[in-house]
Formats: sequence, structure tokens, C-alpha cells
Amino acid sequence: MAEAGREGGGPVRRVLVTPQEERFLGLWQDFWWSTGKQVHGQGTLYRLAAHSLSAAEMERWHERQRMAGEEIPRYAPIFRESAASRISRALPGMILGELVGDAVGISAADGAPFGQSSSFAQLTLFSLEALIATRLWADVNGKWADQENLRAAEFFAVLMWGHAQGTAWSEIMSGDRAARFPHPLGWLAARPEMRFRAHPDEAALGAVRDFATRNRASAVAGNDSRSAGVLASSVPLAMWSDAPDRLVALATKNAALTHGAPQAHVSAAALAVVCNALLNEHDLRTAVREAIEAVGALDGAADTVRALETVLTAAEVSTVEEFARTFDGVWTADAVLGVAVHAAMVHGRDFDRAVTESAGVQGDRPATAGVCGALVGIASGVAAIPAARLSPLAVGGVAQELIDDALAEFASANPPRSQEWHDRYDHLRGL
Repeated sequence: MAEAGREGGGPVRRVLVTPQEERFLGLWQDFWWSTGKQVHGQGTLYRLAAHSLSAAEMERWHERQRMAGEEIPRYAPIFRESAASRISRALPGMILGELVGDAVGISAADGAPFGQSSSFAQLTLFSLEALIATRLWADVNGKWADQENLRAAEFFAVLMWGHAQGTAWSEIMSGDRAARFPHPLGWLAARPEMRFRAHPDEAALGAVRDFATRNRASAVAGNDSRSAGVLASSVPLAMWSDAPDRLVALATKNAALTHGAPQAHVSAAALAVVCNALLNEHDLRTAVREAIEAVGALDGAADTVRALETVLTAAEVSTVEEFARTFDGVWTADAVLGVAVHAAMVHGRDFDRAVTESAGVQGDRPATAGVCGALVGIASGVAAIPAARLSPLAVGGVAQELIDDALAEFASANPPRSQEWHDRYDHLRGL
């Protein structure tokens, strides 16, 4: 029912609304004025909300969107039941799938007994630990949108990984940081399983040693490396946000810690977007298209975009081995990403065949099979991984601890906040 009338000198139209509509309008008004600005466009509004609102206010914003029937991206890792459900399903397969693929790659490269993990897979685990630490810090301090704190945690993750790979802590820390952080942070670096050194990324380790002289996390690594090690931290990053532009920004910043080439940063960003799209139950072809769109305008994007675009046309007509031969060795991040995606697309329902064929290429076998295993693991779940592949993993116990902790932090409405939890993950306390 509506009435025409005049009020305050201007024409008005009074409309009767239902109680649900009234609540909807109230939530919207609360959000609109609490931002202090009037900005048009859903994307802009959401970014403004992420920077301006408390966690409680953000949840009201989410509720308004749900009432409107819209599904908005998680710009920051605030608990949402739908996202928690998808993370709980995808995370175990993502991490364990990478570890199994990585171990298959080591065996293929060295003829070593199955079960060891390369430096690539170990860096992924340190990066996952850093994500848990950053979410704890952000939740306690109410700073969900602070990118620099995620980068600071990833910075320490890289340092602890470099220490576990054999670099003395005293060679990594210098100046006032050495006094503030006399020992590695967290619990992961102390585990002996994390000290196995196989297929190290020498460029990344060189960047770690260089931090002792630069003593800061802000600068881009002083190398021009495009090695596949840059992809390691992008796999767990898929949990952090569902907004592709956010993932691209975070992944490129993290990549710059260890790799100086823009092409490597693009590959890392593309993998983060692909993993997140799979986590959100998009099919792999759709995920690849989303990644191409997300990174296409970045500096140095040509090689990664070309590799992914070729996958979309080649997956139906070429084998993994044939596709791998289109690259001059599968060593660079874009080539590793392309071959891993191709194998996952061709053999997505057969985990073992996908990782075995991706490990058979000439190049960085652990990284290629590891990325492939992560992709298939996200899409198909941990049940797709043969049990016989899981039990021999040297870091399997450590990985399961991290997975359980990540689920407690990212997929629970009430994450742990005990002193024990802070002792375990409050890495950023001294910053």
C-alpha cells in the first residue's frame, strides 16, 4: 500500500514494508553511516567495510547481504558458516595432496624411498603456520584488513624455513631484531621432521640470507629468480580471502620476499586464485579463467597467462608429457603451474595418476607434482588420496597438527584463545 503526500516541502511516497524489509533497511542504514562515507559500488563498499568496521559490524553487513540473497566474497577471514564448511572440506586434501605429490616428485627425481618432503612442501607448511598466527593477531587486535601484518608473518615464515633448511639463526637475524627475536618463532621450526633438506630453492635461500644485511621485509628480493619455489606459500593463502584482487595483492607481496622477477609474482598470484576458486567449488576450467582475468593486467603476466590459456585448449588433445614439451624444461614458476594444472585437468578424478604423470616431466618434479596434488586434493577432498600414500609421509604428523589448528582458527566460530594457543601462534607479539 502506498500514499502520495508532501512533507518538508518536497514530494514523498510512503510505502508499507514488512518487518523483514524494515530490518533489512535498518541493517543497510547502520552499515552506510558507520562507514562515514557514501561510496557507490558493491566492491568499493565491501573494501571500505573491511577497513572501517569491527568484526561485529562486518557480520551485520554479511547478514544484510544474505538477506538480500547475495553471496559476497570474504575480503578478510571473518568466520562465515558457508566458508567454514568449504575450508573444512578442502584444506586437508589441499595440504596433504601437496605433500604426497611432492614426495612422489622426489622419488621420481632421485629414486629415493617415498615419503620425504622437499623444501617446497616445507615452505608451504611454514606459510600455513604464518596464516594461523596472522589471523590470531588480527582477531585479537581487530585489524582484519592490515596486509602488512600478514606479510610480516610470512616474512618470519620464510626466515624460519631458511633456518630449518640449514642457515644459522644468527646469520638470518641482525641488528635490533637479533635481540628481540633470539630464537625462531612458533613450534614448527623446532620439529626435527622439518629439517630434512631436499631440492632446496637456492634463490629463495639466498634471499633469506640477504635479509640479515637488509634486515627488513619491505624490499623485493634482490634476485631475478622465476623458480617454482615462489608458488609454495600461495597454496594455503587460498583460505584467507575469496576476493581475487585481494589474493593477487597478498600473493605478489609474499612472492617478492624470495623472488625478484615480476613473472614469478604473477604465477604465485594465479595459483592463489585458482586454489581459492576450487575451494569455493568452482570447476578447474572456471578457476583457470578466473586466474587469467585476475592477473592479466599485472607486469610480467604474459608467460603465466599464456601457459594457462594453453592449458584450456591443450588438456583435451595432449598428454601431460606432450604439454610439458611446449616449455623449455619445467623449471620456472609459470611452466610448473601450467603442467600441474594440465595434469589436474586431464586426470582430476584419479589423484595417483595426476601426480605421477606430473612428476614424470623434465624439470622441478617435486614442485610440479606438489602443486598438482594440491589442486586435485582441493577439488576432490582428502578421500581421493590413496591411504597408502599418506602413511609414509615423514611430515604427515606435523601436517595434520597444522591442519587441525588451521581448521580451529579459520573454520570455527569460536577459535582457541588460551595461553597455550598464544604461546603456539602469537608470532607477531613483538613487532
